[in-house]
Amino acid sequence: MPNRARQAFLGAAATAALVALTWLVAIHLGFGQRADQSVSRGFQQLSRPAVRSLAEFFAGLCNPTPWVYFAALPIAVALLRRRPRVAIAVSAILVGANVTTHLLKPLLAVPRAHDL
Repeated sequence: MPNRARQAFLGAAATAALVALTWLVAIHLGFGQRADQSVSRGFQQLSRPAVRSLAEFFAGLCNPTPWVYFAALPIAVALLRRRPRVAIAVSAILVGANVTTHLLKPLLAVPRAHDL
């Protein structure tokens, strides 16, 4: 296995392990549940006019419409460079990430120790 591929695989494996660890701590361990509650309460207490406009600005950055255009950019560049396989790969990655996110959210949802 080439060194770059090995590094990418190890990075992906480390990320998956850290995600699993975060889930374990936040959902199943008392101190993680308390930290989750504390963070949630802190965000709820930020509901002030001065903070609200800043929060709405950053939340607006997550609107899907601009990201569709940003996602189309690498596909267009690949097509302009006459690299259709790269364009297909980028498209598959973007669609796959979106589909897996929508499928995994309800499948992995668990009741929290607190209600938001």
